[in-house]
This record gives sequence, structure tokens and C-alpha cells, in this order.
Amino acid sequence: MRKNSPNSKDHMERPDILQMYLNSQDFKTHNKLSEKELISESLIMLMAGTDTTSVTMTMLIHMYMLYPKVYERVVCEVRAAFPDTSKQIRYSEAKSKLPYLLATVYECMRIAPIAAGLFFRDSTSGGITLSNKHIPENVEMGMFIEGANKDPTVWENPISFDPERFMGPKGDILKREIVTFSHGVRICPGRNLAWMEILTVIPNLLRDYDISIPPNSIYNPGNLDLTRNFEPKFLESKVYIVRSPTNPDRDCNIIISHRKD
Repeated sequence: MRKNSPNSKDHMERPDILQMYLNSQDFKTHNKLSEKELISESLIMLMAGTDTTSVTMTMLIHMYMLYPKVYERVVCEVRAAFPDTSKQIRYSEAKSKLPYLLATVYECMRIAPIAAGLFFRDSTSGGITLSNKHIPENVEMGMFIEGANKDPTVWENPISFDPERFMGPKGDILKREIVTFSHGVRICPGRNLAWMEILTVIPNLLRDYDISIPPNSIYNPGNLDLTRNFEPKFLESKVYIVRSPTNPDRDCNIIISHRKD
């Protein structure tokens, strides 16, 4: 960690995450984090802040390769909006000028959330009513994120990959229904960082490079899944805290080349 000079106020005005951990105190006891707690929190930040975003982008590229028309439309949108390859596409620009790319990210996060398992919370001291069911106090409740993202009472054709659902006014409403980052006071603290990384990396990649899958790839537009309305089959994945491909060496291969035009 960089040591600030005595006259510098940077560490107070704009502390990094580690410095915030070092400065934090328990609001009751005023104790600071122990060395063990600091290491634990740092590891969580590294895993939650890198693996989740990188696997999200892996799944997004995977879906582009399975749906060539979606990929073609995204590429056309990006290259039309940002023709100058000498300038980096920034997060704020991508967010405001690439609505279809944004829709594909939302749909990827909906249909294949990286944190896809059960996340537990205790019911409130007075109990709580959910879906007309009363849950007594001090009951451990688990939220199934992937199940909520595919709730047929909310989503039309929930098992289909359809970025169009997030376009237009109706799409803006549906964006608030995704629980990939959770909601409320327990919402993922790294949500904004994840969006910034995705909307910086993906647009620049699509503008400057052409992407394709190897000819011998098992997962391709012609390998159809009977359980998903005969849409292309997604690569096998496993979930332990975060989702990860089951066979990354075999399945996570693409061909990247400089764009030809």
C-alpha cells in the first residue's frame, strides 16, 4: 500500500478499498478489523470483484457465438456509434449510445446469473409476509436468484435468450425485476464496478476485433437444447458461490482477430 506524505490528504479524501477497511470501526465497540478479518474481507473483494465479472463476460461472448444474428446486430451498433478506432469507448458513452448491447448484457445476467445459488437471510423480528405466506420471526430464508430471474409470472418465455425484452419502455421496467445483484440494502456493493468493467471491455472488443468459434466447438448454433425450445445449448456450468464453466479448457475457446474492414 502506498504511504502518503505527511502533507497529503489523498488517503482521507479518496481512500481506496483497503484503506477503508483499515479505517472502519464497529459502531458499537469501536474496534477495528483484526488481521484475520482484513484478509477475509480482501479475499472476498478479490473473488467477488473479479471472478463474477469475468465469467459474466465469458457467458456473454458465449451467447453471442450461439446467436449469430444477435452478435451481428451488436457489432453493427457498436461500430456505427463509435467508428473512430483510435479512441477508447468509455463506460458513460457505451451506456448512453448502445441500447441493444446493454439489453444483451441484461439478458445474459438474467438467464445465467453468476451468483446463482441460494442466498440466506433471517426473517425480521416480527416475521414477514411473502406471496401471501406468513413467515415467523427468526426463520432462515433462501433466495434462489436464478429461479427468480426465470419466474414465468414475470418473464415471458423465461428460458429463451431474448435481449429484445429489455428494449423500450417495457424493457426499462423489466430491468428492475432482475435480482442478479439482489435489491435493497443488501444489493451487491460491486454492481457499479461490474457494469463499468463490462461496458468498457465488451464494446471496445467488439469494435476492434472479429470473434468466432472454432470449427470443432461442441457448443454452436446448430447444437440445440430440447429443454430450451430448441434454442442453442449453453455450455455446462457449475455453481459454488459463483457460476463457472465445467470444462473451461474444452468449451471456453474463441477465435479473435483484428477486424477486416
